[in-house]
Amino acid sequence: QNSKQHILQEKLKMLRRKCILDRKNPTLESSTMNLDREVIETQTLLQKSQKENQQLKNQLEKVKIRLAETIQNSIENKTKFEKDLLRIKEDYMKLKMEREDVLTKTEEPQKHYTVMTENWNTD
Repeated sequence: QNSKQHILQEKLKMLRRKCILDRKNPTLESSTMNLDREVIETQTLLQKSQKENQQLKNQLEKVKIRLAETIQNSIENKTKFEKDLLRIKEDYMKLKMEREDVLTKTEEPQKHYTVMTENWNTD
């Protein structure tokens, strides 16, 4: 009898556990489905983020290339400007020297003429 009672108690315990597990099972299944859905959503977001990240990297590379080209063009333009400025300064100095030469040459005959007229008037 005691043994039967013990067996029945064990069966009862097992049935209670099974009942609890059966109640928990749908919840676990639902939780599993929710977790699976979250995993899929997370993977989708990760893929989208990776794609956007790659697009940003590509855009950054294009900007770097354009910046390098702009810097190179600026350097070339600066060099050209400096050469042009130097040429203009040289041309200016040449013209200035020519002008001074012309003025000096025109002043010499003028002085000579003045001296001659002074001498002529004194006679």
